[in-house]
Amino acid sequence: MQENFKDSEIKHFIKLKKKYKAQTYKSESLSSPLYPILIKIDSDDELMRKNHHQNTTDVDAIDEIQWLEDHRLYETLVIYYEKLYEKTKKTWIITQICGCLRKLGNPEEVLKLTDDFLKKKVYADARVKSAILTTRGGAFLDLGNLSMAEQCGLEAMKLYESYQAHFFLSNVYAKKKSEQDKSEENFIKSEQHFKRGTEIKDRIDRRRKKKRKNQDEQS
Repeated sequence: MQENFKDSEIKHFIKLKKKYKAQTYKSESLSSPLYPILIKIDSDDELMRKNHHQNTTDVDAIDEIQWLEDHRLYETLVIYYEKLYEKTKKTWIITQICGCLRKLGNPEEVLKLTDDFLKKKVYADARVKSAILTTRGGAFLDLGNLSMAEQCGLEAMKLYESYQAHFFLSNVYAKKKSEQDKSEENFIKSEQHFKRGTEIKDRIDRRRKKKRKNQDEQS
C-alpha cells in the first residue's frame, strides 16, 4: 500500500515536470527539492527567496528561486513568474521574466513582452520602468542592434539612475568601441558609466550593511 502511494507520487512528480517544463532535470527522486517547488508553483504559492522579498526563521529552508536558476530551469521560472504576475500584477516581475527569456536565448520574446508593456502604459514607478527599458536594451544587445540598445539605456537613465543602467551602457559603449573602433569617445563613455555604476553600487551596499547592523543591534 505504501509502495503504491510512492509510485503515485513519482507519477505526479513526472507529470509536474512535464507541465512546468522541468524535464531537463533528470532525477525523479521525491527527496529532490524540485518536487515541492513544482507543487508550490502548481498551487500558486510564492517560492522562497532568502534575503529578498520574504523572511524566514527556518535555517534549513532553501532559496527556491536560486535553486531553479542554479539548475538552469529557466522555462520553469518563466511559467512561475507569469503565474505570479497574473496573481499580483506587480510590474517588477516583468523584468524577471525578461531575464529568464534572455538566458533561454529568446531576445525576440523579450522585445515583444516589453513592447506590449510599454504600449499599454501600465502604471509602474520610475525604477521599474528603468529596469524594463534596461532589460529591453539587453535584448537589442543580444541581437546586435547597438543603436537601439543605447537608446533604451539612455531612456532608462533618464527615468532612474541605477548602477544596472550604468553598467549596461558601459557594456554597450565597450561593444561599440570594439566593433567600430572609430574613436576614443565610446571608450571614454564606457569608462564613465562603469565608474558611475560602481560608485552607485558601493553606496547601496554601504546602506544595506548599515541597515543590517542597526537591525542586529536592535534584536
